[in-house]
Amino acid sequence: MKQLTITMVLTLLISILPLSFRTEASEVSYLRDTTKNYTYRYYGDNNEWETLTYNGIYKGKDNVKKGYEVWNLNNSSGYKGQVLEKETKEGLYSSDVYNTGDLLVSYPLKVGTSWTMKGGKWTVKSLSRTVKTPAGTFKNVIEVEGVYEEVIFNNFYANGVGLIRQDSDGNVMMELKELRKKNSAEVKTAFVDVSSGRLSVRSGAGNKYKIVGSLKNNAKVTVYSQTKNGWSEIIYNNKKAYISNQYLRFYTKMSAINAKKIVDRINKIEQEAVKGEFTKNQLYARMSQGYTTSFIDGYFKTDVMEYRKDKYGNKTYEYRASDFNYYTMHYIWTKSSYTKPPTITYYDKNGKQYLIISQYWYRDEIRNAYTGKLYLMKENSKSNWKVYKFNRR
Repeated sequence: MKQLTITMVLTLLISILPLSFRTEASEVSYLRDTTKNYTYRYYGDNNEWETLTYNGIYKGKDNVKKGYEVWNLNNSSGYKGQVLEKETKEGLYSSDVYNTGDLLVSYPLKVGTSWTMKGGKWTVKSLSRTVKTPAGTFKNVIEVEGVYEEVIFNNFYANGVGLIRQDSDGNVMMELKELRKKNSAEVKTAFVDVSSGRLSVRSGAGNKYKIVGSLKNNAKVTVYSQTKNGWSEIIYNNKKAYISNQYLRFYTKMSAINAKKIVDRINKIEQEAVKGEFTKNQLYARMSQGYTTSFIDGYFKTDVMEYRKDKYGNKTYEYRASDFNYYTMHYIWTKSSYTKPPTITYYDKNGKQYLIISQYWYRDEIRNAYTGKLYLMKENSKSNWKVYKFNRR
């Protein structure tokens, strides 16, 4: 057997590491699971290892590599790199940041199918191997055999997992050691948010991909990863699929302390805005720090009345509180005999943050009960929270 240097091994593996892609060519797919992290073990003098972690879709300037998925590679020697991977109806492809794609497996799958890669002939040898690795035993594995620098390689791919083992001249050179779910912090729960109809589920991260199903409004989904172009990876009918982030709500927790600070600021803005008499422009300027323009429009129409003209001939107004759907209530954050503690709902949708503060009130002496809900949103991390709706029921 010809001795292989680490450089030779890394060069070859960069082009034949397991794939992550979106396919419409087959019911089965020999891709790497983007919801998991991979660890491989090499056999040799140093028993080296490497890990691979999914890092989204290629966003570089090379048009040839557009559509490829990127995996970060780290190994025990300190090497760090990236593997670019893709699948089309012609087969599985892989690349690094310097080269164009190499055909790893030719489609349609058929024993005896051959092609040329890296100056050698590669052939599908089997579609039904059973392969045991430290990460588990895999059935119906495909085996591809080829020659690279006078060494015979046999690569084994498992459905839905990718490359699980590689042999050289009949000896195990590398195999899958561990297949672990990503950190739970990377896995999120989301809810579908569409105003009408259903949300399309697609085979890939983009509107150009095939629609494979749909989800109704408020459907709960588990998101395993998100692409940089605004799509979330989910499992649909036991297969990987994608839905647009534009129609998803991602809920997280907000403490009562932080929510109170936001509401206190809003209350202060309102109190200052309607103090004394004011012009229309003054009201809008004051309230715009904590309220959306559409909310202020309703506020001006129903909750203020014309007072007189100032010395410049401008109409002035004063607060009259005729419609409680625009006057934001003061929340009680401590225990009380006539209220329940506020309920805080906080979520992200399409890059914007939303906050709903709800509180139930009951006054026994007048037998009156209602729930007040304050709706706020934040356009981005640098903007302020603003009220866009308030109601009492």
